[in-house]
Amino acid sequence: MHIFVDETGSFTGIGQSPSVSLVGALIVPDALLDRLERKYAKLRKASPKDEKGEVKGRLLNEQQIACVVPLLLEHSALFETASIDLGLHTEEGLKAFQAQQAEKMTGGLTDQHYQSLSEQVWEKRRRFESFKLPLMVQTMITFELFPRLIEFGIMYYSTRRPKELGAFNWVIDAKGNMETPTEWEDWWSLVIMPYLQTRSFHEPYRHLRVGDYTSLARFEIEPDAFVQKMSSWKDGDPPPLDLKAILTESFRFLSSSTPGLELADIVTNATRRALMGNLQKSGWGRIPELMIHRKGKGNSYISVHALQDIRPQALPYARVLNAYGRGGRCMLPATLSNKKF
Repeated sequence: MHIFVDETGSFTGIGQSPSVSLVGALIVPDALLDRLERKYAKLRKASPKDEKGEVKGRLLNEQQIACVVPLLLEHSALFETASIDLGLHTEEGLKAFQAQQAEKMTGGLTDQHYQSLSEQVWEKRRRFESFKLPLMVQTMITFELFPRLIEFGIMYYSTRRPKELGAFNWVIDAKGNMETPTEWEDWWSLVIMPYLQTRSFHEPYRHLRVGDYTSLARFEIEPDAFVQKMSSWKDGDPPPLDLKAILTESFRFLSSSTPGLELADIVTNATRRALMGNLQKSGWGRIPELMIHRKGKGNSYISVHALQDIRPQALPYARVLNAYGRGGRCMLPATLSNKKF
């Protein structure tokens, strides 16, 4: 499968509600990507472009966005996103959160740890503490998105296109590239990837009992003594996954546009514009159909995160959040809908 990741919003606007920023991702089956790109190329010809000749979601109107969504549905694409409203936060609250997270990074170190490991952890802490607030916030929202993105992608395709679980091709929108990494890209390899592996030990990804995980086996690891100590794994559970392999085997930062990144930008940006009140429903109304349906009432497909205590209040975009809680894809295909998972 191919995963295209983009962010929208500046992760600024503290105290100026609404000030929503999102990290979004589009998953496209490898078997359908070429066909999707060919069909998108026809739409792209008539789409507005920026000074670099790239299609940007912010330039598209409702009708142009509405033409993209059926194309993605036709090619079994999935969309996931995580968001934050910086308008509900304070600078003091965010700085306190950053300090708490930094303390947690080194809080478990003792004299028993190798000096080299301690030095590495302290270096990561210092880097994190030096981050400006927008980059720190974007990091935390990415932390929230990726576990769900991996879990939902694996479960969904395990019953429909199980061969897609044999390879994960990541393309991340970025200002630099892997040869000359930016601070944000460097942070990915230093912290985000190791964090996701550790989190997967403590919060193992769910499996569908009826899913076919044959192709995923190459990413499974032996639950040795270290893994069992680090995780909640027990006999009978699915084997833990090697997140480093899943994330790094094919992982690229691209500063130039690709069809996949443009499509991810279109749906992610449209979702933000909807929340900000800058896009009519005729443009974004079908985007929830690209997302996995969550059970229960009031469960918006858009996860809205807070990095400090936020007093309960009416949100100006509540109607949009509610609309993004209906019409999503069923996790199980109709032929298996009576199965338990």
